[in-house]
Amino acid sequence: MFELALSNNSTSAPRIRRQAQQDGAEFSYVDADRWRDRFPMCGGTAQSPVNLRPFDCNRLQGGRSSLTFINAFTPPRTVELINNGHTVRFVFHWNRNNTARITGGPLNGAQYIPHEVHFHWTNGVFGGTEHAIYGFRFTMEMHVVCYNAKYRNLEEAMNFADGILVLAQLFKRFIFGDRFHFLQTLPYVRRRGSRITINYLVHLFTLDSFLNVNRFNRNFVSYIGSLTTPPCREQIQWIVNVIPRKIAYKAMRLFNGLQGSEGFINDNVRPLQPMNGRPYVIQSVTSLALLVEMPQLKAYVMQRRGEDWGSHECHTKRRSGKKALEKSTTNQRNGFVTQFSDYCEVYASLELNRKSSAAHQAAL
Repeated sequence: MFELALSNNSTSAPRIRRQAQQDGAEFSYVDADRWRDRFPMCGGTAQSPVNLRPFDCNRLQGGRSSLTFINAFTPPRTVELINNGHTVRFVFHWNRNNTARITGGPLNGAQYIPHEVHFHWTNGVFGGTEHAIYGFRFTMEMHVVCYNAKYRNLEEAMNFADGILVLAQLFKRFIFGDRFHFLQTLPYVRRRGSRITINYLVHLFTLDSFLNVNRFNRNFVSYIGSLTTPPCREQIQWIVNVIPRKIAYKAMRLFNGLQGSEGFINDNVRPLQPMNGRPYVIQSVTSLALLVEMPQLKAYVMQRRGEDWGSHECHTKRRSGKKALEKSTTNQRNGFVTQFSDYCEVYASLELNRKSSAAHQAAL
């Protein structure tokens, strides 16, 4: 079923100055806050991951609002599966005439080719996603790294500001979640440095099998950031689906059995980076959809609804719908930190949507 590899181991866009360190440089998540000492780009002003607040986003307009996935159900010629000690990578090798591509949305007409998929996760329920949604970090985050089709490969595209796109999907662990059949290959690369080439049953590795493109296209936020591992190169176009998918407990155990450079791979997550005023845009994410998929957030908001809404902790200009926070309370639970001000903002948006819907129904 699998073929084992022998190894263990022209354009108008501005060029990007390459850092001396290569992407394969050794690093540790234990000292992620000090990466900038060895990798200067990691101290930049447009770094990833970030805490996303979808209700603050500008909304995409007109025909540019949706992504277009080309050959999303077409399998690659082969897939290379690699354990590099920090994560597991699925590297695609496409047939020239059947290459999957992504375009539309915020991509300004460019087409991007998926190069690889890799993951970031935790052993627990929370804290495994790199991006946070209103302070919540879920169980796992998947990155689909793509390069602009006008360049020959990923390495060349890294030199240009429009070269790289990363699609990110969040996951939360759930008893009856999806098992994702392609994950059954993970035991073959349990040891650090191991790799296999998969040239059989490649239909399990279509772009849609990873992303579920129809679902991904409905709820995403886009911004310009960086790679989340050294050398932390900036000018990366990020598109993050903010509604988490469910993944089964048994599927997550396959990730927890992978060996890395510091024992089992776990918590391979970079700390959140400041937005520094960067703009970001949203596609059809509603407060109702977000709260339905985030029961912890919903329960907490409703629990605090009568007690703290309008109290000194959360002063909100209800008439204008804009917040004016004078104090925020940090609530630390389940291994992650959230700001109470974020919950007030979510609740304010939910109330505004409810009142708007009620007014619309009354007018009918």
